[in-house]
Amino acid sequence: MSLKQNNQIGSNLIGGATAVLLAIPVAAFFGSIFGDTYQARSTVYILILAWVVAGAFAIGYVSKKAPEKTTSRFFFLWVISTWLWPLLLFVYFSKRKQK
Repeated sequence: MSLKQNNQIGSNLIGGATAVLLAIPVAAFFGSIFGDTYQARSTVYILILAWVVAGAFAIGYVSKKAPEKTTSRFFFLWVISTWLWPLLLFVYFSKRKQK
């Protein structure tokens, strides 16, 4: 059994973790703008982080067989994709239905 058998999962985990870590300051910023009380700020913060975490899982599912290697382009696409994941899932499943 080879350790290099499924290297793409490691790349997907790194991309997803990077996207979520970069979303934390963004969520805190928007929480401070849109929240007047602690409860409102924390709700905005949690909703934004939940959106990005759901996006990371969705993009991980879509790209599980992608041959992409870990590059700066890879990280950029992961960060953008975690915010736009409903559009990407729509395209993925519409292409999958056509097959």
